[in-house]
Amino acid sequence: MQPSPPTQPQPRAATIPLLAIVWLLTLTLLGGCAGLQRTAPGASSARQTRALEKAGHYRQAAQAYEELARRASTPQREDFLLRAAHAWSAAGRPAKARTVLAAVHVPPGATLLDARRRLVLGEIDLAERRPLQALGDSTIAHAEQLPPEIRRRLYRLRAAAYLQAGNPLESARARIALGRLLREPQAIRDNQQRIWRALGRLTTPALERLRSAAQPGALRGWLALAELARATPGNPRAIGRGIADWERRYPDHPATRVLVPQLLQYFAAARGYPRQIALLLPLRGPYARASKAVLDGFLAAYYAHTGRSAPVEIRVYDTGDQPADAVQSYRRAIRDGAGFIVGPLRKEAVAALAHQAPGPVPVLALNYLGTGATGVPANLYQFGLSPEQEARQAAERAWLDGRNRALVLVPTGPWGERVARAFEQRWQQLGGTTLAEQRYDPTRTDFAGPIRRLLNLDRSRARYRALRRLLQRKLQFEPRRRKDADFVFLAAFPREARLLRPQLRFHHAARLPVYAASHVYAGTPDPSRNRDLDGIRFCDMPWILAPGPAQRALRSELEHLWPDQARHLSRLEALGVDAYRLIPQLPALRKNPFARFEGATGSLSLDADGRIHRGLPWAQFENGIPKLLDQVSVPTSAPGPTAASAPEPITTATPPVPTTTSP
Repeated sequence: MQPSPPTQPQPRAATIPLLAIVWLLTLTLLGGCAGLQRTAPGASSARQTRALEKAGHYRQAAQAYEELARRASTPQREDFLLRAAHAWSAAGRPAKARTVLAAVHVPPGATLLDARRRLVLGEIDLAERRPLQALGDSTIAHAEQLPPEIRRRLYRLRAAAYLQAGNPLESARARIALGRLLREPQAIRDNQQRIWRALGRLTTPALERLRSAAQPGALRGWLALAELARATPGNPRAIGRGIADWERRYPDHPATRVLVPQLLQYFAAARGYPRQIALLLPLRGPYARASKAVLDGFLAAYYAHTGRSAPVEIRVYDTGDQPADAVQSYRRAIRDGAGFIVGPLRKEAVAALAHQAPGPVPVLALNYLGTGATGVPANLYQFGLSPEQEARQAAERAWLDGRNRALVLVPTGPWGERVARAFEQRWQQLGGTTLAEQRYDPTRTDFAGPIRRLLNLDRSRARYRALRRLLQRKLQFEPRRRKDADFVFLAAFPREARLLRPQLRFHHAARLPVYAASHVYAGTPDPSRNRDLDGIRFCDMPWILAPGPAQRALRSELEHLWPDQARHLSRLEALGVDAYRLIPQLPALRKNPFARFEGATGSLSLDADGRIHRGLPWAQFENGIPKLLDQVSVPTSAPGPTAASAPEPITTATPPVPTTTSP
């Protein structure tokens, strides 16, 4: 609003000198300009601050919003404070955001302002990795009446919170509702990709149950499409027939716009099997048993795919004990006409082969080069059961569970050092703190020493002894462990884990959460012996925790043929299964960095260096039995569905980059 010009004084005479008239006009113009200068800077600053926020400069935007709030009055002050709190949360400063939010005054009846405050509070909770609290704080009555911009933020918040809380189904449901409000193609694609990834976190049995139980609508179509992709072995004709049938059942589903063509393109990019495959394994020496398990899994997948009269020829080469022997076996396989090579198995042999710079025939090595390896040949893929990958996933899981301060307990020796280093590097990248680290001797049964040092019980005893000497009398004493730790990361095999967990309880750490990798579990049910593992959270492959129908059939066959091997080396059999099934998928995985292959050993993706990464499901021991986490329901403390998370019909959508799956 422009200010009124100053009132001109009435002349005392019929004529006024020219100089006086000029002076009065100048004052009038200056007054008008001054009025313009008082209003323009605020509007301009707000626009500039919103531009900063949109560009991702959240810290600068938050500071600017706070300055604008100091100069504004209600209700504009509250608007700027809410924007500042949101920006601080997005900048990774939830404590600062909470302080700013506390200054927001919401008068009675200000429904929209209260909804915005609840939304920002939920965002702060999520930034603090408290998803259940975020779901509760962001519960808003009549959310469907909110402006579209607020509803979009609300759906995104609840989708992220459900996913972090371990409920991928409700996360997908919230994003399906979000899809109806999106108009920009890139935002639609991103949202659809996240739906697909959320559904990819469901195990195959859970996906089957949910699809059959879901009500007709967009969610049921998504579940059916995910189940189809997971049940298809990568044959373009098979996926084409399956999608044609899916389109007849869900003719108006939004995924038909982009996702279906992408799925078809993806499976078309997957090459067929070559006529001859060479398998390089050390069939003699210390790795002979492991090699036989890999070989049996590889051949089981081969015969399940092709039948006994297979057009693909498999040739097995013994790589011996020395890295140089693996290189010679590789050269012999090339001379024999191999179109694809799987192996070698030992890390040293993989390094020797990489140094030779393999030729045009692609190689899927069954181990990884060392960290920081350079000059990796473009046609060398690396795939294995890396303990370092599992340690990094343990760090990520603990961080998502809201933990901040870690204790690390690993065995002495090279394996323990590798696992501890991988965990701590990832933990520090995430922003966590390692309070203490201890090594234990895996050949012993009494681990009281390293446990007492890890929990600071030795210091507690030292304080007791010093106080007793000072007072010169006997005192009642119970040692107290440190209270600043959030959890223990434990690297151990089943025997040591069954001893370590009870000893942690004995030393006053019964309520301290324990995270571990797959090595704590032998892989076969044994409730009586595994009761000592109760409470431990660990990651493991679907082959062990949640096999699909095709995986169960292969496991049953392998258990029937080689029962002892299946009990002790089942994970290596799964490595062989996936090694065979990955062969035609590798070109498509390399072409599409978002794609995943749902295999027996995990949800597999390929990075730019040719390394296969395994995403693993999580379980927790209860009464000696691993119970899957992150399945269909949120823990009982979570609020139920609200209007903000209820499904809505979608009118326009673009599908995500597809996930490819194994049978």
